[in-house]
Parts: sequence; structure tokens; C-alpha cells
Amino acid sequence: MATDPDTPRTQSLGRGLAVLDLLVRAPGPLTATEVAGRVGMHQTTASRILADLIAVGYVRKISYREFAPDFGLLALGVEASRHFALLDRPRLAMERSAQLCSGLTVSLCMLWRDRLLYFDRAARGVETVSFTGQDYPLHLSSPGLLFCLKLPTAVATELLTGSRAKFGWPQPTGKVPPTEEAVLTTARRHYRHDTLVLDDWAALGHITAAIRLKPYEGHPLALAISGAADVMTAETLRLRLHEARRLIEPTLGC
Repeated sequence: MATDPDTPRTQSLGRGLAVLDLLVRAPGPLTATEVAGRVGMHQTTASRILADLIAVGYVRKISYREFAPDFGLLALGVEASRHFALLDRPRLAMERSAQLCSGLTVSLCMLWRDRLLYFDRAARGVETVSFTGQDYPLHLSSPGLLFCLKLPTAVATELLTGSRAKFGWPQPTGKVPPTEEAVLTTARRHYRHDTLVLDDWAALGHITAAIRLKPYEGHPLALAISGAADVMTAETLRLRLHEARRLIEPTLGC
């Protein structure tokens, strides 16, 4: 009788987290066979891990064969949020910064591993959004490219290649180059006075800009401003980024 080669490690925390991460990132439900193939484990092991995750409320079975994240993850996230001061500590300074940039949106952006996380998205006259965890193509993000410019070229290229694997390589305007190397070269040309400003990049008539802040708990952090390109010139936007940085950095406790 065939044996499961992964039985000794079935209860491995690392494998359980790998399965959970896969389900969260997947565009839709997955079968146990798909989970096993993508994570690289025996199907029996995947089924056991899925059963354990169902038992604690992090995964639900939505059909005879398919699995998806369950509401336990949302509950866990709500409880976890109180441990992250970045969700509320800079709020007032971010809203004051939004007053300096009327008509545009300001947000904090962190590079966490290979993923962009956005905090305290604020705009004048609009309620501030504490956290936006949805990832975004690195080559279309001004803070993302700004982080890349501060890394060795080989590391930056690897990050962009990883982003390409996740999102493809959308080119919403003719200004976005087709390769990782060309994007970095273009970004360097637009980097001045510690800021990166890109217009007609993510969309026609759109401008996006970023300035580095002090790292937060070891993670790269930047202030981003974006919106309609006719609201503010690139040079004025660079000045506003510096003014906003002076408001925000003292609140971070970096």
C-alpha cells in the first residue's frame, strides 16, 4: 500500500501557512489537488492541512472539492490591527498633508518583502482609509519604483520580475517601458531632490509621486501622492512631498 511521504511533516506550521497563503492569494477557490501541486506536497497531506484549517475557521469548503478562505481570517485581522501603530499614529499628520495637496490623494506605502502595503490614504474632504492591503504592480507604483532605486540593480530587477510574474506587465500608457531594466533607467531620469515624479504613467492625465521616509521597524517606507496631473506641477509636487515628510516623520517614532 502506498504511503504518504509527507506524513511526518503533516502538522508542520510552515506548510499550513503556505497552504493558507496560497488560498488567500488565489483568484478563486482551489481543490486539494491544486493546493498540493502548487505548494509541492502529497495530496493526502494537503487534505489533512485543509481539514485542520477548516476546524479553526480559517478555510471553508465551498463545494464538494473546492476550498477558500473563511471569515476567521477577517476576525484575526481585526484583532491583529491593534498591534500596528502605523494604522493610526500618523493619521492627523497625513490629513494635514492632504490639505497641502488639495485635489490629490496622499498615502503611506511600505515595501514588505516583495509586496506593497498602503496605509492612511487621505484626501481633502474624504474619510481617511486606514489600510489597503491589496498588492499593486511594482513598475506602475511611484513608491515601489522609488524603493527599487535604493536597491542594488540586481535585487531591484528581481523584485520587478517577481511583480511581472504576479501581475503581468501592463503598459497603460506609452511612457511605461516594456522591460525591467528600461523601467529602472526611466525612473532614474525622473528622480530628483530625493523624490520620484511620474506623469502619464499609470494612466493618461494622472500623476504619481513619492519620497522616502525613515524605515519603519526595518521596512522601507515612503509617502506617495497621486491624482489628476493638472492639479499641481511636478516641481510643486516635489515641494509638497518635502513639506509633508516634515509633518509625518515625527509621528512615526522610527
